[in-house]
Amino acid sequence: MGANHQALLMAGAGSSPNPDTLLLCNFDATNGDQSFLDESMYARTLTGNSNCQLSSTRSPFGGTSLKINKQNNGAIITADVASLALGANEPFTMETTVYYVSSTAFAQSPLLMLWGRGAIYDELRNFSSSAKFAYNSEQFGDQEPSPIAYTANAWVHVAITYDGTNIKRWVDGSLVFTTARTFGASVSGAIQLAGAVGSSGSPDATEVYMGPTRFSRGCLYTTTFTPPSANFTS
Repeated sequence: MGANHQALLMAGAGSSPNPDTLLLCNFDATNGDQSFLDESMYARTLTGNSNCQLSSTRSPFGGTSLKINKQNNGAIITADVASLALGANEPFTMETTVYYVSSTAFAQSPLLMLWGRGAIYDELRNFSSSAKFAYNSEQFGDQEPSPIAYTANAWVHVAITYDGTNIKRWVDGSLVFTTARTFGASVSGAIQLAGAVGSSGSPDATEVYMGPTRFSRGCLYTTTFTPPSANFTS
């Protein structure tokens, strides 16, 4: 990927639709919405619930973001991995923008993004009752041993990239974690956003917001970068 192409993708610019954009949701619509448009060429309708809906309380760029107010809330199951037409061990990038207020003491509180691969997966979650990120794969040696703190009560951009060999995690454009990905990639499983699988119900101590979220074919970030400053367009 050329430097100019990478810069356009990072800024959210480029052709529309972009075939390398596998899923895109800016969560910018009407307060209270529980149905969200996937703005990629796949044009999926994503469904939330009472614990996973748009809120005008906070937004990084537009008028709303996705508010998560229960750790085990049912989540948004967006697509099965097979529908994205990614080859085994093909590089990818998944990224989102997060605003942390509070969470429960449970280790996965809440799950933010999961690229499911059967019994193994690439997962980013907030860790326990503080503003800390952790990467996990359910595969010994690949997960992040010490969750890394990030800024609470502020919008933070986070990305996970896979270059065909290593998983890397980026916070506000800086590399914070690298690990070899030892398991073989699968084309089965699901993509999951904004909470663990479970049932909607009464809110708990969780108050986390997600802004623009994108899954892309290719390793978009290979060196320190400036995070996007607007909603994604492709």
